[in-house]
Amino acid sequence: MIGRDGERVAVVEVKRAPNSDRDGIARWRRNMIVHGLVPTAPYFVFVTAERVYVWKQGNGEVSEASGADAVGPTETVIGPFLKAAKLSAADISEEALELSTVAWLGELARDPEADTPEWLAAIGFVEAVLGADVRTQVAA
Repeated sequence: MIGRDGERVAVVEVKRAPNSDRDGIARWRRNMIVHGLVPTAPYFVFVTAERVYVWKQGNGEVSEASGADAVGPTETVIGPFLKAAKLSAADISEEALELSTVAWLGELARDPEADTPEWLAAIGFVEAVLGADVRTQVAA
């Protein structure tokens, strides 16, 4: 996601990753960082079919610290998109999960009144992405 100032505000990774847990996702993120696959951004978001994990990365530096700053059920953020497509989080394909995530982030960036869970607002993510552009691929 690219903010109004033209700087990257969030990097979002979407993987279906069924039955994933906090430790597994943290290891996945750490491996991505170690191999240089995570661009610098204030937020890193990892969306699975079951949960959304958000790391607040301070001044944009990417650290390998494992614990996500916020975790919540995926259905709380993409539920309306799943319902419109007559899908459930348990049965969603990775492509449909990615499209639903892009739709959710686009709505969140455009609408400050969007129905947003408190666990996302509490870490400043909602405010940070307001007015941002959602891009499916950004060159490092």
